[in-house]
Amino acid sequence: MGKVDTSGESTRDYQTAIRNVVEHLKTKRLELQKDISCDEIEKAQLTSEMNKLKDRISILNANLKKKSEFRMEYDKAITQSEENFDQLLKRSEDFLIETKREALALSHAVCDTPSDFECPKKKREENEKRQTHMGKSKDTMCYTCPVTIVPEVQQQQEPQTITTAMHPTSATIVIPFRANGL
Repeated sequence: MGKVDTSGESTRDYQTAIRNVVEHLKTKRLELQKDISCDEIEKAQLTSEMNKLKDRISILNANLKKKSEFRMEYDKAITQSEENFDQLLKRSEDFLIETKREALALSHAVCDTPSDFECPKKKREENEKRQTHMGKSKDTMCYTCPVTIVPEVQQQQEPQTITTAMHPTSATIVIPFRANGL
């Protein structure tokens, strides 16, 4: 009867070994399930963060688009303002040149002879000489004017002066006149 007992023991040993292997496999499966659960949780968190980032990127893209459009409007406004300013400067320069030209033409009409027109530097020197010899002169001399007009005084009366400003950036023209006319 000993043979039967050994085979029963061996069957029990097999069953125990199989149970141990199955238990070991179940333990491994539980560990793997825990890893899977952790990975799924991490995946869900990352997916949530990714969705938040996608939403944030969408908002940023919309803001960038709006800001780019505003920047383009600023660029247009700046370009247009610069062009207008350049045109204004050109017109002001043209106006200044024309005003000086007209002032010179008017001064030619006022003078008795063309010889009254001389270089402003020369006129200034003459005026300084006259002031030195006669003391302070009552004549008003403008040194910013391109041409100074001082007609000869035909009478002994002191000349009176009229100062006219053509434009804020243009020169001032001083025209002496006598009480009884030019």
